[in-house]
Amino acid sequence: MPALSSDYITFQAEVSSSVTNTTIVNTAEATAGSSYAEDSVVTQVRQAGDQYVPLYLELWPPHYYLPLTLRRYPVRLTLDPIPAPSAAHTYQVSWSWPDGIVAPYDHYVLQQSRTPNFLTVTQVWTTTVQSQLINYTYCPYYYRVRADSAADWGVGAWSVVQAAQASPPKPVLNAIPAPDGNGSFTVSWMPIPGYTPDQYVLQESATSDFASVTEWVVTGTSKLIEKGTNVGTWYYRVRADASCWGQGPWSDARSTTTLYYDDFSNSASGWPVYARLVIPETETHYRARYENGHYRIMVDPGGPLIWFHQPDAFAPYRPPTNKYCVETRVRLHKMYPPYDNPNWDYFPFWANGGLVFGANEENTNLYALCVTVGTDALNKIGWMIVNNPTYQFPRMGCNYTPGVKGGESSSLRTIDWHLFQVGVDGDQASVYIDGAYKGTFNMPGLSLTTRVGLIGGDYEVTPTDFHFDFFKVTPNVACGPVP
Repeated sequence: MPALSSDYITFQAEVSSSVTNTTIVNTAEATAGSSYAEDSVVTQVRQAGDQYVPLYLELWPPHYYLPLTLRRYPVRLTLDPIPAPSAAHTYQVSWSWPDGIVAPYDHYVLQQSRTPNFLTVTQVWTTTVQSQLINYTYCPYYYRVRADSAADWGVGAWSVVQAAQASPPKPVLNAIPAPDGNGSFTVSWMPIPGYTPDQYVLQESATSDFASVTEWVVTGTSKLIEKGTNVGTWYYRVRADASCWGQGPWSDARSTTTLYYDDFSNSASGWPVYARLVIPETETHYRARYENGHYRIMVDPGGPLIWFHQPDAFAPYRPPTNKYCVETRVRLHKMYPPYDNPNWDYFPFWANGGLVFGANEENTNLYALCVTVGTDALNKIGWMIVNNPTYQFPRMGCNYTPGVKGGESSSLRTIDWHLFQVGVDGDQASVYIDGAYKGTFNMPGLSLTTRVGLIGGDYEVTPTDFHFDFFKVTPNVACGPVP
């Protein structure tokens, strides 16, 4: 140790020419007596050759030592093991400097690839922080990172490679809209955020455990389901499949119930279409047919000698239990009989027709909610609820006086559509007209019937013309509250 003539001693250390691309960190420390001091300097060796590294030591007798640390550069960062993805299908990629010593860098470069050799880089992040949040990457990915410094070492060395994979999220099924008049509805779902899978697989089942399924492969995010008159509860679930993860997880299931419903816009929906000749001399028929989006039951002009022709028409559907709500909209279409004698101008009072809420298979025992012969006011009609156990198609349908259970005269307008609803619960029938509760009636034998439908025709004078729309049956529910 030379004689100390100042407060500092300068040392020089020769670095071998075999040492290249190295950072030298030295710390001078003196230990003696009751105190010590230390200082340090970092010197970088850029290429081979004789290098002299100044070492500074603050004067402090009597003992000195000069530890040197040699570190290769550019430094290879430590890429931390990637933790398991979060519930939101994200994960954090982070890294650190060896020994916690940070060199003067400009930025970090993080690369992502589908393969560990990084032949194809799928994404690059340039950042000055030591972590990166990864979103919406559901395939297996590999990562590596480096530190760059333009002034010192240029492009840094790559870290070791780490891998991670976030499984794809479950697709989210949207609420299923109510079926339309043809039993059709659309099942749709939200797309996978940030990724377009190869395909979606949609399953339908009649049971919530999906024991038996119908399956569709869909490239979009919706599927039109057409059930027609196939009534029931249907369950749906969907998954997203892709080459990078295979089959994805199933969504939570949603269900919908297809009711029997007909708006008569489809003339092939299964209601009977017929025309039967009654009076040959006048070509008078009774008829049932689809027309202009309605179902129509009418009797041609030809009376008054055509008493009580009231044909019915059954829906192509049978309620599964003896509890259901059946409803339709009905209108008695305004027509006048072609007679010179004004005494016969009784339309529409000489007409009966409405909603059949129960009938046996033989069509001989009929339960119906019907419009009735009204008063002398030309714009009024009434209603009645009746059971006719002697029905002889097509005659004597609604107007079986011994079977009338209740009703009102002159309570309805002839020019309007009216909503007829009957809630059947065993032998009990609750009547609603235009949403108003009219009463509950005991109808013996009703619980044994299996058919529902429509009825319309004349009391005496023709023509009569009933139009129907929006026929619906909802199993296992009441039509509305009973006061």
